[in-house]
Amino acid sequence: MRKILEILTPENVYIEYELAGLGSRFIAYLIDLFIQVVFIGLAVIVLLFAGTEFIAYLIVQLGIMVLAFFVTVVLLLNLIYFIFFEMILKGQSPGKKIMKLRVIKQNGEPINLLDSFLRNLLRLFDMLPSYYLVGAVFVAFSSRCKRIGDFA
Repeated sequence: MRKILEILTPENVYIEYELAGLGSRFIAYLIDLFIQVVFIGLAVIVLLFAGTEFIAYLIVQLGIMVLAFFVTVVLLLNLIYFIFFEMILKGQSPGKKIMKLRVIKQNGEPINLLDSFLRNLLRLFDMLPSYYLVGAVFVAFSSRCKRIGDFA
């Protein structure tokens, strides 16, 4: 069932936007995740070849700290990835562009840097504790198909 957002402009003209459902959002995210995994994988390979002994030493000596650092870097890169593309591609990431989705404000205007930062920072709450189950429940049951970050 399609859900439509109808916005009345200052000129008294209604504009309709089809709201993105769970399936199209999920596919767009998988595309973005694939792109991120490829780039992070390439970066890890370059680091391993550039300083194999040093990296191995760090992993052995620092163990959990290296893992925590890696997870932090991956989360930051994820945040930067979405903010960067949503600003450059006017509310779209590569996955959203392929799926013909766009992030807009409640009133139909394009999002700005602060909007993108807040919604993508809140993505952490969507994904925890059960990897996007919370976000999926919000999308499925909110009247406007919003995840937590979309309320920012």
